[in-house]
Amino acid sequence: MNYNLYLFALLIAATCCSLVMCYLSWQRRELPIAISYGLALFTGVFYSFGYAFEVVSETLEQIRFWLRIEYIGIPFGPVLWMIMLLQYTGHQSLVRKWVVALLMVVPILTFTAHYTNERHHLFYKSMTLNESEGFPLVSLVKGPYTTFISPILISLLQ
Repeated sequence: MNYNLYLFALLIAATCCSLVMCYLSWQRRELPIAISYGLALFTGVFYSFGYAFEVVSETLEQIRFWLRIEYIGIPFGPVLWMIMLLQYTGHQSLVRKWVVALLMVVPILTFTAHYTNERHHLFYKSMTLNESEGFPLVSLVKGPYTTFISPILISLLQ
């Protein structure tokens, strides 16, 4: 029995539920927390949608494509959730344009490193297809960005 199809269906259902919640947040956009909540959910939409198709992909090129879709949301989600939590806990004064811009440095670098990986291999040294489990999985070897650079940048921003 192929459990990947069940996982695919669950991920698509989660994507649809998240999209509905994004729409409801957009309707309440006069509230600052609704905007950050909706954007944070939207990053999850990219991840769950991309991952749904990644688990049913059969070639390395298909998996690479869906990883690119996932990485539209993955790096930005934690920053947007943190902004939403600051607003929710009454620390709205900490959410300033320059603070948000500073927090977005690591996600933008991560996004860029992932999308341009074929040129420099800083994000992944290699990606190979592993079919030992009966369905295709990608085996990734981390590159210098994910091993050293990203953790250093994150610790500097703390």
